[in-house]
Amino acid sequence: MMMGIGILIMLAVLAIPILLIVGLVILVVAPRMRRSNTPAPASSSALTTASDGGTCLHCGTGLQRAWAYCPQCGAPA
Repeated sequence: MMMGIGILIMLAVLAIPILLIVGLVILVVAPRMRRSNTPAPASSSALTTASDGGTCLHCGTGLQRAWAYCPQCGAPA
């Protein structure tokens, strides 16, 4: 009978902190995993064509002639 109580106490002392740590890791890692799997939204600069004003030399985004700066990376056009 005493051996059974000792095992239960040992499980409570060891298992509860381990389960709490695993739960915290899952709560921290799971949202980051979901966020990295979502596709990036299409930006308005992707809709412009290179014939309008060329492409940004820094990031390759299509530019319009009137733009002084690239809307994607901010480099001068």
